[in-house]
Amino acid sequence: MGISWLAYVDIEGNIKNITGVSGLIPEDGTVENDLTIRLIRDTEIESLNFSDPAQFLEENFWRDNYWASRGPKPSQWYKWDGDSEWVVDTAVLLQEVRYLRHIKLSSSDWTQAVDSPLSDEKKAEWRTYRQALRDIMTNLPADLDDPENVVWPTEPS
Repeated sequence: MGISWLAYVDIEGNIKNITGVSGLIPEDGTVENDLTIRLIRDTEIESLNFSDPAQFLEENFWRDNYWASRGPKPSQWYKWDGDSEWVVDTAVLLQEVRYLRHIKLSSSDWTQAVDSPLSDEKKAEWRTYRQALRDIMTNLPADLDDPENVVWPTEPS
């Protein structure tokens, strides 16, 4: 029976690394650096829908002596909750929204400079816009799962 891949699994069953086989093949269940080595046999490749090691690592885990599927990750803003489902990684999502907000604020800094060519009326419009950007974090919907879904204030013309 051929072995194609070695999966290094932590105590919770999460795959931490996958490598192609080269050289000596360890025994299934061998513990190395606090990770258990699980063999992925050639005969399992098709039934596991294994075509890409990174995708397999993300979408599967080891549970009760078999490979279990998490299903596809809904988007880059999700993480596995460690037990049973994909959940929004709120910290990373909010970090991205803050980053996008920073870009919008930075690109409009010029509007508030003393030597800005804008009229006082236009500067006031830009001040209102910039304040709305600063307030965006307090107005985000509770179910936000993608920065693309943030409703940004409209930039003055």
